Amino acid sequence: MKKVSLILMLALLLTLALPFLPVGALESDYAADTVAVIGEKEYTSLQDAFDAVGSGETIRLVKDVTDSKKTFTYSGTTLVKGEAVPRAKVTLDGNGHTISYSGGTSDTNFALVFDSNAIIEVKNLTVLSIRSAVKITDGAQVFLKDCNLCAANTNYKSPVHDLEANKDFKGLIIRIENDFRSYVEIDGGNYYGAQSTGVDIRYGSIVIKSGNFRVWNTEVLLQVGDSTSEEGADKVRASGTILGGTFEASDYTAKFGKLIRAYKSATVTIWDGEFIQRSEGPKSGSAVITGATSSSFGYVYVHGGNFYQLSSQPAAKLIGNNDLTGKGTIPAAKDKVFVFVTGGTFYSRTVEGRNKDDMTREDGILRYDDSVAKIEASTAEYKGISVDKYTVTYQYSEATPCPGAVAKITESDGKVYYAPTLWEALNPFARDGATVTLLADVTTDHTLYLGNRYFSLKLDGNGKTVTSTATDAVNVQTGSVTVENLTLTNTNGMAFRMGYQIAAEEIVSGASYIASLTLKNVTVTAKTLIGTSDKELFSGEATLKDVKLNGTDEADGIRKLPMSNPPTPSDTGTTGSDTSNQEPPVTPEVTTGRKPNDATPETTAKPNEEPSGGCSSVLGGGAILLILTAAGTAVLIHKKKED
Repeated sequence: MKKVSLILMLALLLTLALPFLPVGALESDYAADTVAVIGEKEYTSLQDAFDAVGSGETIRLVKDVTDSKKTFTYSGTTLVKGEAVPRAKVTLDGNGHTISYSGGTSDTNFALVFDSNAIIEVKNLTVLSIRSAVKITDGAQVFLKDCNLCAANTNYKSPVHDLEANKDFKGLIIRIENDFRSYVEIDGGNYYGAQSTGVDIRYGSIVIKSGNFRVWNTEVLLQVGDSTSEEGADKVRASGTILGGTFEASDYTAKFGKLIRAYKSATVTIWDGEFIQRSEGPKSGSAVITGATSSSFGYVYVHGGNFYQLSSQPAAKLIGNNDLTGKGTIPAAKDKVFVFVTGGTFYSRTVEGRNKDDMTREDGILRYDDSVAKIEASTAEYKGISVDKYTVTYQYSEATPCPGAVAKITESDGKVYYAPTLWEALNPFARDGATVTLLADVTTDHTLYLGNRYFSLKLDGNGKTVTSTATDAVNVQTGSVTVENLTLTNTNGMAFRMGYQIAAEEIVSGASYIASLTLKNVTVTAKTLIGTSDKELFSGEATLKDVKLNGTDEADGIRKLPMSNPPTPSDTGTTGSDTSNQEPPVTPEVTTGRKPNDATPETTAKPNEEPSGGCSSVLGGGAILLILTAAGTAVLIHKKKED
């Protein structure tokens, strides 16, 4: 009996002690020169870990990387048998450690680079750089969670109000360049910079869910778009969505200190957040948000948030080229900026009250509908400073999209919103499980990428037509995609191209590269309906139901891909259908139309051409009142993608 009691007591003590027992190796257990680990494997260099990590694995830093003069690059492909093979999502866990970067001879040398369609989550990492911090390029998708990125002074400190700081510093906190498929999502953390541009999204998309962003004596905190881009709403290749966070810019130099700028054909949509612009110098004073610079066309849509203009200059601009009193010069037509305000609260220390009747549509700065918009002026206090307060409200009385909307996005939870272009609907707004419904005919000269983030998506053509002049009209790389009720015309080449350009035997273990495509009630005019490339690919399968190609009915059933060799009934998986109509893949050079940096998103086919100024991605589903902030509505346009 005593023996049994002793055993029970030991078992109880072991149970109580379990939460306090180590579950993995302590950092002191690793070799002295170990910097990072993948599982139990130790690496003396972060670059070695980047090169070795496999799909789905996690790199964990176990030591600070100090005074590094080398850029660390993670590519979305790895070499297998001499060929580049894509990797699925991986994780870099900074584990509270820091990378300090002092390399390169240019301010645009970066501490970290993510390229070649990399998909990576970076969390709990601090990067201190005297140059620039993070670059995302070539279709990479980066998810930053609770990171601290600083591109600042040579002593690695975050920028403060220090007039002795290097005035020639042009570092960047984050930059996306050269591929409209590139994507960065930020959730939490601190992002600091000094001089030049803070976050520069030249191509692709950024979604900011939360975080603290601060720059000093910097021209603009967040710039979306590129000054060299083609102009016009139909040329949009960059977009930004702000769901929350704190954004602060302080300046001591004229024309510096802008918080948000949509530059040449880009769009920025603000749903919530705190935006603070401090103009402290004798010649300083910049707009809190602005559509673009001279002769550019950028669009900013403000649906909520708090905006503060705390300036020593009475002529400081709150929005665009004007303050809310209308003082200053109304810009000429070639200089018009486009900022559309449907909600939010605006504070200024220097401007006078302005009522609704003073706001016109002709000024090119603020656009209101007199029947539903109103401005309420009052006084408030911000950190002990008496300021004027402007509350803007806007109510939609009908569940209809704004003029020119091309697509409706219905999330898996039933929430609905609208997009002015099909490109914006697909990249990046549509989330896992979403349905994108066409509202107008569309013409495009670049490939539409569906399911390229490993999730499910439905494109409902709604009886509309997509006319493509690209070599491949649609590319389905991964995930599960359904296309229905659509007419697709592409006389230049293939209608649907599937899969990665790699052979099946070269697939990395654990990666998911299979694409599933379902076509229902689809009419196609094209040289080829479905194919891959001139070599065997790991692609998946396509299911056809009521599909017509060039006026001829296609056999219903399942087509297994790749299809490099003539298919047989045993390997096609067709059920009771004739395989004679199945096309072999095309043999010309593999291409997806234009190069990413030359790709131009689609334009709406006339007569459904979008009016000047674009569509502000308004919410649907009845009368929706947007007041002060959009904390309650942010989830309507963004849902975290579960991988």
